[in-house]
Amino acid sequence: MAATDTANAINEVAHRLGLVSFAISAGFVAAIYLSRKAARRRLLLRVQIGVLLVVFLWFIPPFMQAGYRAIDIACMLGATTFIFGLTLRFSTFCESCNRAITNNQPWTRLRQCPHCGAQLTRPL
Repeated sequence: MAATDTANAINEVAHRLGLVSFAISAGFVAAIYLSRKAARRRLLLRVQIGVLLVVFLWFIPPFMQAGYRAIDIACMLGATTFIFGLTLRFSTFCESCNRAITNNQPWTRLRQCPHCGAQLTRPL
């Protein structure tokens, strides 16, 4: 019976984390989409990633109470931080056309916008 209670608690905590993260992401995506300036979009993306990292940290005590081991949480935190860092490193917004630009090839540097051809203020 205790194993079932632990599994239910883990599922409930994971469900809450998913809902909170989805709601925050949806709000930030809408704000990024509606923003007209590339600098504001860039700032909103950085704030979104920071807020999601704080939300993840906020859910660590419930995960611990639900039965997750500390090594599991450390691995999840490390992977999440690594993915957020890669997202910040390989994405930007064009100042001219305000489109999101993502460089999926880390061995090449994008110096121009692939959509409008304008010089990027921060080459990817």
